[in-house]
Amino acid sequence: MKALLRHSARLVRQGVVATVLLGAAATALAEDRGWYLGAKVENTAVTVTRGDCFYYCDEDTGPSKTGYELHGGLRPNRYLAVDFALRRTSALKWTEPFATVPDVPGMHDSQVVFDARVAQATAAGILPFGQIFEVYVKGGLGFYGLSGEQWLTDLTGGPPLSRSVSSHGTGFVGGLGIGATVGKTWHLSLEYQSLSIGKGFLGVASGDNYASLDTTAFGIERRFGRNRDGDGR
Repeated sequence: MKALLRHSARLVRQGVVATVLLGAAATALAEDRGWYLGAKVENTAVTVTRGDCFYYCDEDTGPSKTGYELHGGLRPNRYLAVDFALRRTSALKWTEPFATVPDVPGMHDSQVVFDARVAQATAAGILPFGQIFEVYVKGGLGFYGLSGEQWLTDLTGGPPLSRSVSSHGTGFVGGLGIGATVGKTWHLSLEYQSLSIGKGFLGVASGDNYASLDTTAFGIERRFGRNRDGDGR
């Protein structure tokens, strides 16, 4: 009988410890749960990577332009977020010497000035630290539309050519950032992200070359749902 009582008491203690641990885990996952809306000011430039980057590659970067992003999403727990964004940047520029222009015969230097519109969906893995800070990495898909003007200079002495150009496609989005929560509802972030785009639109030759829109951004967002104290807001 005494052995049975001791065994029962041990089981009760283990059950209490497991309940406390599960409760603490559930509380941690509930922190920062909710949804959010925000905006970012972006600084974006075209980058072309030449080479396969296994042995060696080189990067060329065009002039940067200021754009903006409107975004919102869901944060099911403090370690994960799902984000949807609309981005716009105008007057991006790329100059490509000895450009590849399949539908125009001859040898040309190319300059493209264009606007970029992007709708993207990403998932972020988040690592909180300290009382208010967090770092994160994110990845997903960006659905882009590029439209503008292309100027072609004939290297053999022919007349210059100007024409309207456009490109639509889907590219991979990858990024990382750091954020800080101010008070209980506002969040600030500093971020870098890259979106792959079609290189043919820029006159870049096929092969191992790779084109992207590279962006640094400062953002602010308003969070709804639950705050760090677990209170609804």
